[in-house]
Amino acid sequence: MPTVKEVYVALRTASGGTRDLDIMIAELIGWQRRTLKITDTATGRVKERPQWTPPESDAPTKVPFYTTDLDHAHLLAKESANGSRIAFSWEAGLASAVVGATSHISEAPTVELALCVASVLKIASDQAAVEKSTDLSEATT
Repeated sequence: MPTVKEVYVALRTASGGTRDLDIMIAELIGWQRRTLKITDTATGRVKERPQWTPPESDAPTKVPFYTTDLDHAHLLAKESANGSRIAFSWEAGLASAVVGATSHISEAPTVELALCVASVLKIASDQAAVEKSTDLSEATT
């Protein structure tokens, strides 16, 4: 599973969306990959095919196109925001986005990538808050 930093760096340096980036994001937010083995009855060859299941589900489905589909990128932002604000804008060749209560504006070549970068920053912020809370509670016990 990639770290938040690895996903952030990959997104920040991307010039466009890719399935590899989509999969990195999916793994970061808890999607699980399983390998389905299929035997070709005609040849007897065994082929392996990946199957993905979203968090809190056992039903396999396709990983969303977070980095190339605005609806999927917006869904990621909504899930990451946890009720906080989401803002984004774009013009030819440059997009900006904010997810959560931050003053940091994420910029990227496409609005989908900008939303993904902002979402990953929100995820990182949430993880840091949990770690800080845990550190404080351990220090007081």
